[in-house]
Parts: sequence; structure tokens; C-alpha cells
Amino acid sequence: QDWLQSLVPCGHRLCVGCVGRIVNFSAARNSKRRCPFCRQDFVVRRRPPGLVELCLNKFLQGSLPADELRRLPAVLRARMLTRITNCRMLYGERLVELLRDFPGDSLRLSYTVNLKPKDLEIAMPLLAAPLRFVMLENVPMLDDTGLRAILASSAGNVEHLEASTPSESLSGTSLREFAPFMSCLSYLNLSGCKGLTSETLINVAPHVAPTLKVLNLTQCRRLDNQAVLSLASCWRLQRLTLRGLWQIDTG
Repeated sequence: QDWLQSLVPCGHRLCVGCVGRIVNFSAARNSKRRCPFCRQDFVVRRRPPGLVELCLNKFLQGSLPADELRRLPAVLRARMLTRITNCRMLYGERLVELLRDFPGDSLRLSYTVNLKPKDLEIAMPLLAAPLRFVMLENVPMLDDTGLRAILASSAGNVEHLEASTPSESLSGTSLREFAPFMSCLSYLNLSGCKGLTSETLINVAPHVAPTLKVLNLTQCRRLDNQAVLSLASCWRLQRLTLRGLWQIDTG
């Protein structure tokens, strides 16, 4: 309900974007602001920032150290994590504390350029429950050590796994290790995994075949014809993306 705003004095509720459009329209025409429901004049009152916004501002300013983060409720830390847009700050002790007792089943880390595999090794065992949806997008230092830490805690539950544009050292040994336990996986995005080996795909495909429906292997440059042919075992596959596979012989 954070995206709804009450109009004063009528009390009708509109989304923040609609209120902004009404205000801009009335200002351009030098007319009164009227509620679209009752046509009564209204004024805009800015609500004071909530606890999440206050804590988030302190975090982004660097004035919320790790020991203070740890004392915040897990639900509050989880809401902070979902609202952080400058993901370059998600690394080290502060990321560990944000993920401590994390109550959700979905984790998205995008453009976390400072995130190190060691951070994930420390943080993943601290989750309150296994993850079902894991989105790691453009995490340049992500390697098999970091991915192994995630799968060690969530392999049996994960349904959606993205590890796009990771480190070139990610060859997929972590996927090979946990593939026998990934019984729920239906979506796998490995686009930009330039170090992914054919042996990995050949080994993983039979284990995820009963559930896998979507697979993206764009720019996985080390894959060869044998790796692609191994996907024939994935009989439930509905969407397969193969682009930029340099070693594929199409002759």
C-alpha cells in the first residue's frame, strides 16, 4: 500500500503517479486540483518518511554500520534490500547483515560489482529459509565458489536460477555438483557465462530434464555440438535460447 496516497480532505486514495499527473496538469492550466472521484478540491500533503526509508538513507550514506544493521528486525532488513538501487554498496559485512535471517524466498542481486564469492559463503548459511528464486545479474566476480554457496542452501528448492554475466572463471562445477538435487528447477539463465564448459551442460542436462522449461545459453562461447545435443534429454523444454555459441558447427 506504500504506492497509494490519500487526498485531503476527501480521503480518496490514488496512486502516487496519478496524483503527480493531476498536480502537473492543474499547474499547467493554472486551475484547482480536483479529486477525480468526488471533484472536491484537494491539497497534497507529503507523508513523513517511514522507518524503512530512514534506515535506507542511513545505509546509503554509510552511517549505518554492520553491528547496527544486525540489531534491526529481519523483515525491515529484507525490505531495505529490495529497495536498494545502488547495488555497488552490497558487499562485505553489510550485505551479510542484510541477508541474516532473510525471510523471503526470492533474492535479486543485480550489478553488484563489488560482491565477492566470500560474501556469499558467509551470508547464505544465515538465511531463514531456502530460496526458490535466485536472480544474479551482471555480478562480475561471481564464480563457482559463490554459486556453490547459494546452491548448498537452496538446491532442492530453487525453481528459477539466473547467473548471467558472471566471472569468466565460472565453469559450472558448482552446477555439476548440485544438479542431482535440483529437482524443482524450471528456469535456468546462464547467458554470458563465457567460462561454462560443455562437460557441465552434458552432466547437468539429464538431472534437470524432468522439470526444466526455459534455458538461456546466450554467449556461452565454450559450448560445442555435443553440449547442445545433450539438451535432447530435456523433453519438457519450452524455450531454448542459443546465440553467440562460437564453437557450434551448423554445417
